[in-house]
Amino acid sequence: MTSALAGLTVVEIGGSETLYAGKLFADQGADVVLVEPSGGHPSRRRQPLVGTQDAEAQDDVASAAFTYLNGAKRCVELPENDAAARAALQQLIGSADVVLGGGSPARLIGLGVDPDRLSADRLVVTVTPFGWTGPWRDLAADELVLNAMGGMMSLGGYWDGRPLQPPAGLAYASAGLFAAVGAMTHLLDAEVRPGHVDVSVQESVVMGLENAAQFWDLEHTVRGRSGAKDTQVGRGVYACGDGYVYLMLGLSAGSAFWARFLNWLDDWQVEGREALAGECWSERGFIESDAAKRLFRDVVETMLRQHTRRELTEAARRYAVPVAPVNRLEDVFADEQLEARGYFVDVPRSDWRHGPGRAPTAPYRLSRTAASTRYAPQDRQPSTGGSR
Repeated sequence: MTSALAGLTVVEIGGSETLYAGKLFADQGADVVLVEPSGGHPSRRRQPLVGTQDAEAQDDVASAAFTYLNGAKRCVELPENDAAARAALQQLIGSADVVLGGGSPARLIGLGVDPDRLSADRLVVTVTPFGWTGPWRDLAADELVLNAMGGMMSLGGYWDGRPLQPPAGLAYASAGLFAAVGAMTHLLDAEVRPGHVDVSVQESVVMGLENAAQFWDLEHTVRGRSGAKDTQVGRGVYACGDGYVYLMLGLSAGSAFWARFLNWLDDWQVEGREALAGECWSERGFIESDAAKRLFRDVVETMLRQHTRRELTEAARRYAVPVAPVNRLEDVFADEQLEARGYFVDVPRSDWRHGPGRAPTAPYRLSRTAASTRYAPQDRQPSTGGSR
């Protein structure tokens, strides 16, 4: 099988903002050249590090995160303040079908990535903190700032605590996904191939706010943090015998899920089950009350704690009730569904400290073309303009 983007050359010039977008191109067979600053991309030093078993031999040590994001790319080191390197960079840009740039617009223009000049005969994709228009276009910002300014931090954390930032890399991965989708839209038609895809990381964060924006738009209600708090009866995370499960039983006793759940409790002869029957469980005011939530937990968690996640989810399938295990990372790596789809692949390096490893591949399948995911840590070529 050929790769979907075979023959496409992408020159990636950016920081952390572009790495996932570049990976998506490379996974589908594009020739992606990652341009790194002097000393290499900062993510090369991001923990955890993997390499030779000899602690004194540091030359063969690589960042697992950098390898995941860039293992299928060619890498070239071009110091930004070196005249010869800048000339080599312009030569690389000139040979590209797609130029993928990250950082502030001012920085990109300084490196020769000017959409107004380049997008007439090639596709320019930029992933910048705030986009190319607006009063903040030239401001620098890291992922923490963008999660805060995009509203995501206001929803993260415990209901009675301070805001917490989402997992590292989530905002940049979201922006990278939008960048790749926007680029693919352009590339569908050769006649519209040149152009500029302008991706704002802040806007990508806002896209992840679920219905919080609609609550404000329609009701002027500010959705708060709800971590570790039941929003209503039967919806949330509950402790069980070997961890946690997530339940979603609907809005009231009038839902089909609720009736099936009560049948389940009947069959298992759960003590106190009778307390969850009655017309009051169909009243929204009651099921959102603290008293109802405490009563539900008193009855249900006693039953849940006597069974494992697997036992509970298998029973839930039989009763057609939405219950899901809260998987730990070791569970994810052993997940039979992911294994059946070949989601994790062997990392082709036997000299890593912990032996051969496993890493994710593309989370999608194309029926007529093959992904080309590779995880060989990339060496940098010097600033002669060459790449590996």
